[in-house]
Formats: sequence, structure tokens, C-alpha cells
Amino acid sequence: MRLPSLLFFILLTGASQSFATTLSVNISTTAFAPYIFHNDSFSLDAYSGTVLLDSTAPVSATINQANFLVALWPEWPGYDITGLDQAAIDAISVDQLFNLGRILTIGSVSQNVSQQAAFHLTYIADDITGYVSAPTTFNLGSDGTVDVTLDAFLNNEQIPNTYNFNVTATFAWTPPAAPTNPSVPEPGTLALMGIALTGLALIKRRRIP
Repeated sequence: MRLPSLLFFILLTGASQSFATTLSVNISTTAFAPYIFHNDSFSLDAYSGTVLLDSTAPVSATINQANFLVALWPEWPGYDITGLDQAAIDAISVDQLFNLGRILTIGSVSQNVSQQAAFHLTYIADDITGYVSAPTTFNLGSDGTVDVTLDAFLNNEQIPNTYNFNVTATFAWTPPAAPTNPSVPEPGTLALMGIALTGLALIKRRRIP
């Protein structure tokens, strides 16, 4: 690499140091109390952790651990299976839609987030489904904004037992816009510029006959 090209590379590197493409943030979510439907229940544990945001692509991360309890089915109220064959019994199902809300905190900013969820219960096995939410925008001030979308989930065809799994969200980070007025260069950038200018002066002096 020729010296002028090297000096240009040093200048370019120094100028680009102030543009970060990732940001590490602390997150936490509150618990969701058990929602009970026909002796089955669904709940979310409180969670805390760290998410590495990326300005080049959305990031998916865990925000809760889910607990899905599938109970032994009793005689369901309103359903008499006397005289029914197995196919007819298998076809019996009940559904329940509910709102799965909690508080999500990113850094020091807290907001309510929610998504729709639904039980699907049969005599054979039970399902729990969470549906993707609309995005919620978190304004992090000088760190930009984050749009958070609660991801869909499905835990299906479960026989009586307790099932634990992670619930996730997608974080889309938009860094703060570059200032419209020229900012004061950082000391490191000024030092690199000084080295580059000194090198250019030496090159010019050598070329003078």
C-alpha cells in the first residue's frame, strides 16, 4: 500500500470510529399471573437480561419463560360424552382467547406490551398459541429508538404435564440521526489527522527538487 493510500485509510478509519452499529441494553419484564381455563393454566415468569441491538438487522431475544400446565381433563361442564364414539369425542374442543400483557423495560424506559393468546383444548391434547403483536416504540433518548414486536409462539398437542419454554420478542433498533452541524472531532481523530498531515508534508518536501 502506497503511503498516500495508507494515510487516507488512517483518516477514514478515524472518521468512522464514532458510528456504532451495535448497542448493549439491559431489559426486564414483569410476570404474567396464571390464566386458568378448564383446569389448564398459562403464566409467564419475570425475566431480566441483556440484548445486543444491531442497527443493520432486527434481533430476536428471550423476554419471558412460559409455563403451560395441561391438567387431567375432568368431565367438562356442558359436555356429555355418553354414547359418543371415539371420533365424536376427539372432535370436541373448546377455545379461549385472552390478552397476554406485561411491562417491558429497556434501559430506564418502561412500557406496557401485549399480545393475544388462545387456549385450544380437546379430550386428547391441549394447545396454547401466542400471536404476533403490533410494534411498540421505545424512545431511548440519545441512544435512538427501539421498535419491539412480541413474537408468535405455539405449544401444541400436549398431554397432561407442565411445559416450560421461552417467549421472545424482536428488537429493531434505529440509532440517533447524525447531527446536522459539524461536531468537534474527538482527540483520537485529531491525532490521526495530525499524523496524516505531517506525512503529506514530508512527501511534498521530498518531491521538491
